[in-house]
Amino acid sequence: MSCAIIKARYTRILNNLLSLRLLSMPACLAAAVIFMAGCSSRKEPVPGTPANAVASVNGTVITDNDLDFEVKYYNSAFPEGDRRRIDSLSAKTDYLKEEIIQRLLISQEAQRRGLEGEEEFKRLMEKTRQEILALLLLEQETSGSEISGEEAEEYYRGYKAKLSELEERHVREILLSTEEEAQGILIRLLQGEDFASLAEAYSRTESRNKGGDAGFLKRGKHSPEFDKAVFSPELHEGEISSVFSCPEGFYIVRIEEIRRFQGRPFEEMQGEIKAVLLQKKKQDRIKKLLQDLKNNSSLEIHEGRIK
Repeated sequence: MSCAIIKARYTRILNNLLSLRLLSMPACLAAAVIFMAGCSSRKEPVPGTPANAVASVNGTVITDNDLDFEVKYYNSAFPEGDRRRIDSLSAKTDYLKEEIIQRLLISQEAQRRGLEGEEEFKRLMEKTRQEILALLLLEQETSGSEISGEEAEEYYRGYKAKLSELEERHVREILLSTEEEAQGILIRLLQGEDFASLAEAYSRTESRNKGGDAGFLKRGKHSPEFDKAVFSPELHEGEISSVFSCPEGFYIVRIEEIRRFQGRPFEEMQGEIKAVLLQKKKQDRIKKLLQDLKNNSSLEIHEGRIK
């Protein structure tokens, strides 16, 4: 993997984090650490080759601890089961040969050519130093964040309430111009006359051609008055409503079927809920930190000088 690819991945993760889409702090640190390692090298001034050395590149020793460190932080950038993770001895060996050793060879040549003294190198190192410090501070600021069972249950209650709003009701309807007409039709329905036949004969809705069958309806598709009557908890499957008024006239409806969305039980969702709430809590803490820093800092922005 080239330094450019590592840097690009690190920059993308960092940008996501600082725009408050906090994902995985170890993943961010992983990319940062690997990027830093890709721009420097370490020589072990020891005689001979240490017993725990897995490689040596022009005198720079790579120990098994060095390799484990890099593999650990490389893997933390990817979720469990991701095919890009290093999860076998052969993959670990390939990473040593194809990434670490090649990186060292190139960085050593860069040092030999004096690139460390160039202004661009110094600026990149300072930028990276600031970014890693920012990541470490954000990790420190959000560590210890926890979600209680009460918080998870409160979230679940809101989740269930939203599910109830998704309830669908299969409605058969009759719409009439006057309340007197509607009351007359209601009496006939209560006396046992067929709803579909009366809808075809008297209703003013387009559904009259289908015996008043309006299909499955959700809240918000009609007027508030219509929703209040049709989605009343007192109106059950197979029941006929009383006459109710809407802007378009006077309705009578029958509920053919009710579809309720129950969702999964709290016990199954508790882990997922806590993860969502924990992420939000971390984001809120970072927002507050940034706002406090801005409020207590001297900031000057000269937009007119940006070209």
